[in-house]
Amino acid sequence: MKKKTIGIILVATLIIAAVVGWCLWRQHELAKPRAIPMPPPTSSSSQTAPSNSPHPQAERQERIDMALKVEHAMRDWGVDANLPASSYAYKTAGDALAMLRAPRLTGNPIRELTALDIEDTWGPDARSVPCELGMNGDCMVSPTMGQWWANEAWAYGSRWVEEPTVQYLEDGSVSVVGDVRAVLLQDGDSYNDGDWYALTPAWRTYPVKDTLTFNDEGKVESVHHDEPDLWWIDPYLQQWSEAMPAQIGGGDRQVIPVKGQPRMNLTHLAAGRWLRGVKDMGSMDNVDWTLWDAEKMGVCLASCGGQQQGFTESPDGREH
Repeated sequence: MKKKTIGIILVATLIIAAVVGWCLWRQHELAKPRAIPMPPPTSSSSQTAPSNSPHPQAERQERIDMALKVEHAMRDWGVDANLPASSYAYKTAGDALAMLRAPRLTGNPIRELTALDIEDTWGPDARSVPCELGMNGDCMVSPTMGQWWANEAWAYGSRWVEEPTVQYLEDGSVSVVGDVRAVLLQDGDSYNDGDWYALTPAWRTYPVKDTLTFNDEGKVESVHHDEPDLWWIDPYLQQWSEAMPAQIGGGDRQVIPVKGQPRMNLTHLAAGRWLRGVKDMGSMDNVDWTLWDAEKMGVCLASCGGQQQGFTESPDGREH
């Protein structure tokens, strides 16, 4: 009986020793550093282009770049409408007008950039309004729309306010969204105080939301406008008219003080409409007189005794 008990104890001891030994070995094995298997590499195209995209990433980017190039060619023309009025202020009338003068527009850069079917009645090279009306004398002076508009207006043009947002759409087209600002200056302003005259260009900002489609060669084949697309923010893809002054004239007008009487020598059709001129302070609600500053204009010197002489009262009641 005693031998049997000793045998049982011995077996139990061996079992316990085996279990402890196995646990120590397992713990040692788990403590060893192990290499973690990495997932197979993924190509850059599958990372950036969804599986249902009809075009690889390179072609998508080419379409985005082309859409942006076409939109800038369509919208950026004439005088830079983003320059503030202060850029022209407190100069001689001749210097300010030289900066504001827009070049006569010719040609159509959209023909080279796109596959659009551009009609002969679109853009600056189309026959002018006086020619269409049978006004032979005016037609000789202004045979094209570009020449006609250069005779009707002094400063004109548009620019994207900021770089537009461009997005590739899954059907292969490209969306372009942003704001375009236009500027217009015609003659007719008559307000002055001594040698200082008020030029009052008009500025207006328009929302743009276009969708451009492409042909198999990667050229733009259509432009769909989700916002009104007026010719002065897109002068190459539609027919010009006389509507610009009346429409922009309701925008922002800001006075530019210049020294000396401005002389533009523009011509206007007898039945034409042009930008309404500012006759006196307070006559138009949308005119900003902030730049009409006596000190900056050098009107009142120390000899004035601290008084601003020869100035009238502005709409806000301050003397200028």
